Amino acid sequence: MLRRRREPAQPEKADRLQQYMHRGIGAVDGWLAHDVVFPLESLATAQREAGVGGGAAEIGVHHGQLFILLALLLGPAERALAVDLFENQSANVDGSGRGDRTVFEANLDAYGVDVDQVDILTCNSLDLDPSQVIESLGGPARLFSVDGGHTPELAANDLDIAARSVDPGGIIILDDAFSPMWPGVVQGMFAWYHRDPNGFVPFGLIGNKTLFTGSDHAERYRTVLATYRPHLHSREDELFGHPVTILRA
Repeated sequence: MLRRRREPAQPEKADRLQQYMHRGIGAVDGWLAHDVVFPLESLATAQREAGVGGGAAEIGVHHGQLFILLALLLGPAERALAVDLFENQSANVDGSGRGDRTVFEANLDAYGVDVDQVDILTCNSLDLDPSQVIESLGGPARLFSVDGGHTPELAANDLDIAARSVDPGGIIILDDAFSPMWPGVVQGMFAWYHRDPNGFVPFGLIGNKTLFTGSDHAERYRTVLATYRPHLHSREDELFGHPVTILRA
């Protein structure tokens, strides 16, 4: 694990966030659907208003497109953890992305992520323990992106890590659960959820992401997503017997 040195001062974080959301995010290589970006910002704001604190983590950062957004959404005392295979691509069994550490670190610098807030871990997530995440962040996460291997085994494993290292008011952000390109993810999601989701329930589908939180917080976050109905295609449905708000461009 590497804790990086401080770089020269950057513009105010709120300005960096807005610049990244409106312009920078499209310049970073990745597959993040644009309809995810602003709802995630609103959800992070709702967390702060509800007193939900904690850092952010992502398994499978690739070049940092989503990770940069998560890091810029954090408060000054909150930390971020990036987990990826990076140079160990022989363990990338399904070819779902090719994380490049050099490009990733350059992107962190380019978009003003406070490097003192970031830990970078080159690791196969099968060897990752929730306690490592909590130790790195100094407590449970409030935002956790699961975007690593897209096989059933890896998706279920990474969801389990997230569910055991996220605050009950935190949000798990699962990539590609309903993508026809990656049927392993939905299999892994079902396996994890029916085995032990540790109190987490689905509450939303936005773009290519499926969102989970603790059952006591799901309705609050669905209300946040509902504010985007005039701007995006939307509908209400159920997943695992729980109501979900669906948004797509």
